[in-house]
Amino acid sequence: IGVLGHLDQDLRDAAARVLVVIGSPAMDSLVATLEDVNWELRTTAASVLGELGDERSMDALVRALGDEFSSVRDAATRALVQNGEVATESLIRVLRDPENPGRETVAEVLGEVGDERGVDLLIEAFNDRRKGVREAAARALASMGEMAVKPLIEALQGGEEESRRLAAFTLGRLGDHQAIGPLVSALKDPDWSVRREAAEACGMLKDSQAIGPLVAALARDADEDVKATAALALGNV
Repeated sequence: IGVLGHLDQDLRDAAARVLVVIGSPAMDSLVATLEDVNWELRTTAASVLGELGDERSMDALVRALGDEFSSVRDAATRALVQNGEVATESLIRVLRDPENPGRETVAEVLGEVGDERGVDLLIEAFNDRRKGVREAAARALASMGEMAVKPLIEALQGGEEESRRLAAFTLGRLGDHQAIGPLVSALKDPDWSVRREAAEACGMLKDSQAIGPLVAALARDADEDVKATAALALGNV
């Protein structure tokens, strides 16, 4: 394992291949190596753990998302994404912990993993007290495709103000035309920021069903930002 931090890349790669062949017996030592002072050693250890794919290492890889070195964080991210559903529960546990400082990164990795079990929790994160977590959750959901559409529509129709706003924002970026009806309805939301995001999302979907409602918003909405966004959206449709 010490060779994983060697200056010679070929030696590091050879050692990594051997550890993958050794498999499970090497896991505990690799997990401990994620705490080593040598960042190159930590980076390679994360990569090898990704190859091994042992569920017992996922919590340690999630912790490594907070490493001070970007190469370690990137290796841990790749390892978690590589293991997909095996990593989901560890990621979910961290996202549920309001005191954990790594939740923004964890939300983004959940999006990359693309496991449906993460969708509802990411939508819950729309109401997080930290703006960075809320925005990371929106970006994550925007990368998850069709599995996120119906839960986001439900949030748009019945969530809190910030949840509705971010649901509209995310639905626009998903580009799924199932959302056009709910987004058109959201042009009449009581909150101006939700209406603005809904108008922008309608423009992104480029659906002719939105033309009449956008014209109405341009003519009658009480908020100038909403009117301006409706005008831009009409130009896109």
